Amino acid sequence: MMENHNRMLAGAKSIGVRVENIGAEDIMKGVPHLCLGLIWQILKVGLLKGIKDTNAASGVKGSTKGKNKEELLLGKKKSQKK
Repeated sequence: MMENHNRMLAGAKSIGVRVENIGAEDIMKGVPHLCLGLIWQILKVGLLKGIKDTNAASGVKGSTKGKNKEELLLGKKKSQKK
């Protein structure tokens, strides 16, 4: 079981997920804040890929001008960052 969790974490890293301060033991124990953080990171990578794919397919350039992927995902402007 532990080997599967380690492979999952390695796979998450390979797709660009920031895997920090979490190990297979944490997943097995079900530590809520670590597991939810990992799930969010996986979703974020998928959503950002979707934004890139959608804009590339539709040829949209102007509506995303000056915004990075994080801003598009979170709906924030650069001036709103804390």
